[in-house]
Amino acid sequence: MDSKELIHMVYRGTHAGASSTVSIFRRGIEQSPYADKWMTDGLMYSVYAGRLSAVGTDCDDPLDAYWKLRKNLMLYDIPER
Repeated sequence: MDSKELIHMVYRGTHAGASSTVSIFRRGIEQSPYADKWMTDGLMYSVYAGRLSAVGTDCDDPLDAYWKLRKNLMLYDIPER
C-alpha cells in the first residue's frame, strides 16, 4: 500500500471518545489546488464537501492557536468548490 494513499483524519464523536485519529484512503476525495503549500507529514485532515481539508497538526495547542487567531492574521484554505 502506498503511503500517499493514506491520510489521517480526525474523528470527533461518541463512538471514538472525545477525539481520535483514524486512517482512511484518499481515493475519491478531492484535494485542494493549494494543498502543495500546506501539506506536511504531521498534518491531520478532515473531509468536508468531498474535499480534503487540513484541521491541525499532532502538536497543535488549541489555546495557542486561538491567540494566534486573535492577534495575527491567519489564512485558511476553505474546502468549498
